[in-house]
Amino acid sequence: MKTRVKERTVRCEECGFGYIFPIDNRIHAKYHYRYLDATYKFGQLLLYPEREELKQQSWTIFIDECSSDAERIIAVEQLFQSHFSRSVESNNWNLEHPPFETYCLMLLDQKHWKNLLSPWLGLHEALVKKNSNTRSCSSKRAIYGSIPDGKTVWRKPFTLRSKSRRSLHKPTKDGGKSR
Repeated sequence: MKTRVKERTVRCEECGFGYIFPIDNRIHAKYHYRYLDATYKFGQLLLYPEREELKQQSWTIFIDECSSDAERIIAVEQLFQSHFSRSVESNNWNLEHPPFETYCLMLLDQKHWKNLLSPWLGLHEALVKKNSNTRSCSSKRAIYGSIPDGKTVWRKPFTLRSKSRRSLHKPTKDGGKSR
C-alpha cells in the first residue's frame, strides 16, 4: 500500500515559484530550469521581494535633493535592473529578451524617462553613454524593437513568417499537377 504524501503549498527559494507539492513538481521543474537558463544568460535576476525593495530604495535616493548625480545614476540603474528582472520574468524567462544594456537604452528612448531625468542636466546623456558602450548596440535595438512609452515590460516584436511556396500559389483545378 502506497503512503500518500501530504500536499502543501511551497515557494522555491531560488526561482520564487509557488506551487503545490508534490502535485506541481513537474511544472516547477520546467519553470525552474527556464529561470536557471535565464540567469545563466543575463546574470542575476531579482525575484519579486528583492525587486520591490530595490525599487523603493532607488526612488528614495533618486528624489532626495541631497543626492549627487553619481548616486542618481546608480539609483536609476538599480531601478532599471528591477524592471529588467520583471520584464524577463514576464516573458517566461525567454532567452530572446534583449540584454540589460539594450533594455536600458529602450527605456531611455521613452519620453517618460527623458522627462523624469531632465531636471538633472547630463544625467540622461550619461546613462545613454554608459549603456551604449557595448558593440553594435544600435543594431540590437533594431532587432528587439522598442518598449511603449511609460511601460517597462518588453514584448517580442511580431514578425511575419514567410509562407511556403505552395501557399503563395492558388490551387489549380487539377490539384497542382499541371504547370
